[in-house]
Amino acid sequence: MHTHKIVSIVAVIFMLCCLLPESSQAVWLSKGPTGTAVNALFCSETDSSVVFAGTDGGVFKTIDSGTNWVYKGLRARNVEAIGARTACGAQLFAGRSGEPGNLFASINGGDTWALYESFPDDVRSLGLTYPPECIGYVGTESGVFVSNGNSGLSNSYVSALAVDNNNNVYAATEEDGVFKTTNDGLTWIPINNGLTFPYVNDVKIDANGYIFAATTGGGVYFSDDGGTNWTPKNTGLPDISGLYAASALEKDGLGNLYASVVVTIMPSETAAVFKSTNNGESWFPTDTTINGPLVESAMCVTLNNKLFVGTTHGIFRTDDFGASWVDMTNKISAMQFNNSFVMDASGNVYIASDGNGIYKTTDGGSTWLAVGTGDPWDSNDLLIDHQGNMYAAGTDVYGVMKSTDNGDTWAPASTGLPSDLFYGIVMYEEPRTFGMDGNGGIYVGYENGDVYKTVNHGESWSPTSSLPFSGEPKEILSLLGNTGNTIYAGTEDEGVFKSIDGGTTWIKKNTGIPAGAEIETFFKDSSTGDIYLGVDGTGSGNGLYLSSDAGEHWVKVPTPAPAAGCLVNSVSMDQNGNLYAVFCNTAVYVSPDKGTSWIDKSDDLFPWDSVEGINVRGIFADGNNNILLATDGSGMYRLSRLADINLDDQVDISDVILVLRIALQLDPEAACSDINDDTGVDISDVILTLRMALGLDPPKPCI
Repeated sequence: MHTHKIVSIVAVIFMLCCLLPESSQAVWLSKGPTGTAVNALFCSETDSSVVFAGTDGGVFKTIDSGTNWVYKGLRARNVEAIGARTACGAQLFAGRSGEPGNLFASINGGDTWALYESFPDDVRSLGLTYPPECIGYVGTESGVFVSNGNSGLSNSYVSALAVDNNNNVYAATEEDGVFKTTNDGLTWIPINNGLTFPYVNDVKIDANGYIFAATTGGGVYFSDDGGTNWTPKNTGLPDISGLYAASALEKDGLGNLYASVVVTIMPSETAAVFKSTNNGESWFPTDTTINGPLVESAMCVTLNNKLFVGTTHGIFRTDDFGASWVDMTNKISAMQFNNSFVMDASGNVYIASDGNGIYKTTDGGSTWLAVGTGDPWDSNDLLIDHQGNMYAAGTDVYGVMKSTDNGDTWAPASTGLPSDLFYGIVMYEEPRTFGMDGNGGIYVGYENGDVYKTVNHGESWSPTSSLPFSGEPKEILSLLGNTGNTIYAGTEDEGVFKSIDGGTTWIKKNTGIPAGAEIETFFKDSSTGDIYLGVDGTGSGNGLYLSSDAGEHWVKVPTPAPAAGCLVNSVSMDQNGNLYAVFCNTAVYVSPDKGTSWIDKSDDLFPWDSVEGINVRGIFADGNNNILLATDGSGMYRLSRLADINLDDQVDISDVILVLRIALQLDPEAACSDINDDTGVDISDVILTLRMALGLDPPKPCI
């Protein structure tokens, strides 16, 4: 009786599912995880409930003492410093890392931001003097800049700034101790008498004019004479082979002094917050809830003496002077990940974060969980060898670490790698990237152009021959192994080098690649042996290149017109041979024909403009064709499955119902599936939907 209507229904559904443009089907789903590195905190000078956090994912604000946090902009770069001087005006300032380092200002509590000033290097700290001067100081990796035009302080990494009641300004530096200016930044005088360790991370001044400095090596120092003399104050603080390391300080209005200190370095770097009630004469630990990864130089105290502490994973607050902590790490999701995807034999995918350890997904990227005990918190790259061992290119503390149980536990594996001694403690140089040749030889590259190799699963390492750079050695940006003993090295400014003998000899292989190319990434098509690489640093020559003859010749792959001149920083391929590439850190394209044509898959990624948007660091297709994105400060994303129509991350009967309702125009905006309101989504809802479509039951809106 209703055959013609049924045929029409089937036809409409077919058209809806199969004929929609590809670009309209590209929906990226944010998949967390919660947490982010908190680099700076500012407690309002007028409202005890308002706190601003500068994080790896921009600025966040709470107006209810941390119960809720709201994103307030500047997502594209790490916010390293944030502050204001209310008595000098309504401007809130935020400083970001990058070259140039930018200072932004907001006059409406962070709702909108405008570029205020740019500096040659990363902005690391802010200082504002009191009225009537109201002079601004910006600490960068190359010195202090002063808003009144005075010369400032040059050639020092300035980690913190502090202002005393007389508007004298103190600059804590990473290697040169503390400097002081008494003439509005015109001249700076080193004040390091008694400051045995010049590696200063933070400096604080209390209402009495007492000055406290947090250092690496010497712990906490105290001065009661304007910095002329310093005395160590470490009784009760944990020592590491006779050394003390403090990263942040704060003092509340009741005289309680707090310090973030390193507790252990090996097998894992951990920290805790200690408290002193007598200006550092003695210290005792606060509640251990906050103990864990290294606590950043981020503390602030509200007007009602609540202490906020920023860590590499999020924010904590104490309302009772350290007797207990409120964990707010799950309130912000803005984690920073590196392009470090690896997949184990079971199809589980792992990725390394900046400062938050290693994460794993067992469900195609729907959920991500931290793995490991004693794992490297900060890793640049991961690798899984033929035996299933996992390796992490860690920070300058660990070098390389290794796990033999899928990341559950980690141990150092750096014997033979370059290192230095810091007052008797071995500190390894920071490895950048991994590669593995066809015979299982593992390689690790360094910023200084060196490459090291292990043939015994990380038990020991030895340097390969030096790459024949045309001038000064350049950074190793990427490595790729091939069959036999073949390894490729992608470098900064000098393109590609290739070795077919395990690193004994290297030959430059740049035929077809523009001069000055930076090789951001490699990818090998395992089905054909074709090698792709991403190029930056050459202007119009930037893009994706392909070699079908093992790197002897390279040909530029056609670039999507909107991405002309863009670098390519990540490449992957799914099981159907579709090639994915990230252009300009934000535009995701897929090619069904190895790069001859491209389809834009950037919907919902909010184009990145160096201030806002999603900065994509890596893309990866797993064994089940789940497409995953790693971002810089926005966590992880996954491309929605084509059949997941209602974007609930499940392909089930609710998607069938929604397709029917939209196709039949019963309720184009429908977002629910329980049509008959029986508290269950099942075949009865499909039947009711069809009956309404056929006119057997009146249309019913989806509520």
